[in-house]
Amino acid sequence: MKFIDEHIRQLAENNNQILILPNKDGFDLIRSYDISYIVAARAYCTLYFYNGNSLLVSKPLKEIESQLLKKRFFRVHNSYLVNICSIHKVIKNDGEMLELHDGKHIPLAQRRREAFFRFVATRK
Repeated sequence: MKFIDEHIRQLAENNNQILILPNKDGFDLIRSYDISYIVAARAYCTLYFYNGNSLLVSKPLKEIESQLLKKRFFRVHNSYLVNICSIHKVIKNDGEMLELHDGKHIPLAQRRREAFFRFVATRK
């Protein structure tokens, strides 16, 4: 099993477009550009896709984040990783929220705010 895990990790590193996640029957191969955002809840994460579907996986967010393109995804909050292509606008209220193209609101952590705006400004 260790060999398979290492092989899968290498595949993910060599092809940053594919996220490989184990399931009960084998593995799901997910195109990273299909992911709108990811929400963490302890050792589980829910991936939300542009087509409206979602997928619950038994992986911590940090592990999933390490497999994704750094120039496309940003950790805007301890529990949220967002594909920046899905961000429609930033809303200022009692803190800042990101409004996604589908109308969902994601919190922008105060301590990540500056890094987020630098990330967006330098993105090509």
